[in-house]
Amino acid sequence: MKGARENKRAKKKKTGEASRISTQSQPSMSVEDAITQTANNARVLLFDREGKPMGIDHYHAALTLHTLIRPVEWFGQTDKPGIYVFPDERGYLMIYHADLAEIFFSECSHPSCDRVLCIAAARILQCTGEIADKRVRRLSGDVPPPPVKPARGRSADDNRWRNVCIVAYLIPPLLEAGFPPTRNEATETESACSIVSQALATIGIKLGEKAIAKIRAGNPSHHDILGAQRDI
Repeated sequence: MKGARENKRAKKKKTGEASRISTQSQPSMSVEDAITQTANNARVLLFDREGKPMGIDHYHAALTLHTLIRPVEWFGQTDKPGIYVFPDERGYLMIYHADLAEIFFSECSHPSCDRVLCIAAARILQCTGEIADKRVRRLSGDVPPPPVKPARGRSADDNRWRNVCIVAYLIPPLLEAGFPPTRNEATETESACSIVSQALATIGIKLGEKAIAKIRAGNPSHHDILGAQRDI
């Protein structure tokens, strides 16, 4: 009798543990809700108010506002050399990091670096009527014209913002909700990459699950793309 009771308790304990593990492994939202929320987020990130796709120009603007120009609260100390403080058009205090700009001037030969410098200068000029960094003047003749887009499809530059959004903004919430990042062919449950693929399809962007996984594997994380400079 005693042995039977112990076996029953052990079986009950094992069943409870299995149930707890199963519950812990379940995502916190349904697949349908995940697709809907991801599609809504993607629509806001990838299209402007007129419904036009946002490309490389938006990527450069976002990069500028997370590197050379940042909110004061991100930076903390503002009395360091090379820091220029100015109010933006909404009245929020922003900083321009001249020492960080020096890296763009002296060590970066990619056209995107010049573009970021020019965007920063234009933003400060718009808000203050001043050019905070006179070095930007020499870039006026150095910035090449935008490349001619091919007749069909989008350029790699235009797709860069799309890829940043996929890696930095669309996949992370799904991982936090409990979905695995990827899945194998034998897995029936959805993954973050499969959900992003389905969500993008609902807004007219055709990217397969494997393509999403490749983008995720080939791009740095959100912190590396847009947030690492906060600590500089």
